[in-house]
Amino acid sequence: MKVKVIAISSIVFVIITIVGGVIAMKHKRDDVCKNVVIKITDDYKLGLITVKGIENCLKKNELYPLDKSFSKINCEEIEDVLRNEDMMIGEVECYKMTGGEVVINIWQRNPIMEVKTKQAHYFVDENRKIIPYRSSDNVNFIHVSGRMSEDFVLNEVFDLVHWLQEDKYWRDKVSQIIIVNETYVELQLQKITPVIILGEIKDYDTRMHKMQVLLSKNENDNINQFREIDLRFGGQVICRK
Repeated sequence: MKVKVIAISSIVFVIITIVGGVIAMKHKRDDVCKNVVIKITDDYKLGLITVKGIENCLKKNELYPLDKSFSKINCEEIEDVLRNEDMMIGEVECYKMTGGEVVINIWQRNPIMEVKTKQAHYFVDENRKIIPYRSSDNVNFIHVSGRMSEDFVLNEVFDLVHWLQEDKYWRDKVSQIIIVNETYVELQLQKITPVIILGEIKDYDTRMHKMQVLLSKNENDNINQFREIDLRFGGQVICRK
């Protein structure tokens, strides 16, 4: 009997030890968030997403992880809320680190142009997606204004802007695209006074090459004596005072 009692006592002791160890390990793993690190990737340096704004969004939704136990922090929910609440956010990654730290990485959507019509004011990003406009002192990409449909912006105008950005010569040289109507488009260049009449948005690579040749052969002072430069007529470049 004594042997059986000892054996049973030993088994009970082992079970208690295992259960206690599991509880202790679980308690140890359930850290408390002592620090929240928010990293924002902003290739255009626009400052349209801020750390403070992210903090306020999470606090409003009662998801800010600071001082919460890890078991009560839902990283997927944090990611979903941030994506849905801020249209400037392209991607979000949230994860927990040992030592009680929660990291939130945010990639901002990259606008390539600002569009303003009588009806609307918005950005268009590199994936042809519309982003609601918000003010920034650092916006330095192409401004598009005038009379145009959203479909025209996301197709013809987007293709032109993308081409201008990809071309080594024209990158950063066009400051504004003016849509008089969808068959008559004008360009405004940096440091160049005359308006460039492109006409329809088609065959612009050939016509813009003619404009490039004209600029490369003349000083800005010579070009600036003209009121407009017309690229609508085939291979001709017509300068008008």
